[in-house]
Amino acid sequence: MIGTIQPLLKFTSMRVLDWIFPGQVHLTDADVAHIAEAWPLLEQLRIKSLSRDYVSPATLSSVFVAARQCPRLERLTLPVNVSRLPNMAGEPFYHTEDSEFRHEHIKVIELGTCFVDATRLAAIASTFAQAFPRLRSIQLDLPIAEEDIVDDSDVGYRTFGGRLCTAIQTLRQAKESGRIASWTDEGTLKILVRYFEASWDTDRRGEYNSCDEVLSYL
Repeated sequence: MIGTIQPLLKFTSMRVLDWIFPGQVHLTDADVAHIAEAWPLLEQLRIKSLSRDYVSPATLSSVFVAARQCPRLERLTLPVNVSRLPNMAGEPFYHTEDSEFRHEHIKVIELGTCFVDATRLAAIASTFAQAFPRLRSIQLDLPIAEEDIVDDSDVGYRTFGGRLCTAIQTLRQAKESGRIASWTDEGTLKILVRYFEASWDTDRRGEYNSCDEVLSYL
C-alpha cells in the first residue's frame, strides 16, 4: 500500500490527498508517520477503503501522528483499528491533564469500520474531546453480529460517529461549566461507558428512559 503512495511523497507542498480504494487499505502506523512527515502542509488527508470486511493494521496512534506532523490538517480519513492500543513508542493513547497537545484545526475524523467495545469508545471520546477542540464530525461504523440485528435497518454495521460526537460535545460542556474536573476521572468514564452500552443495546438502559439521558449525569 505504501508503495502506491511512495512516488508522490517527493511533492512536499502537498495540501490535499483524496484517494479512495475499492479494496483493502493496509497502512501501518509507521506508514502513516512516513506520509505525515513528507507532507507537513496537509490540510486534508483522505485515504478511504470501500471494503468493510477487513481489519486495518493502523491504530489510533496514526491519528495523533498525523495531527502532530500536520498542524494545518482539517480533515483526516484513515481506516483504523480503534480496538487496538497504539504500538508506536512514545505515542500514548491517553492524553492526561498534563499533556499540552492540542490540534486547533481538525474538524472531521473518519475512522472506517471496526468493532470496539463501550470502554474503548469512552476512552476515545474523552481523548478526542481534549485533543481536538474544533472536532465536529466523526465517522465510525461498528459491524453487527447476527444476534445483534434488531430490524431491516441493520445492514451489517451501525453508524456510531454521531454518538461519539454527542458524547464529546457533552464532555466539553461539562468541563467548561466545571461539572467535571478531569476528562478521564473514573466517574466520568463510567457514565460514558454506560452511555455507549445503552446506545448499542436498549436492554442496557436500565432505569434511564434513553441513552441520551445517561449523559445528563455528566
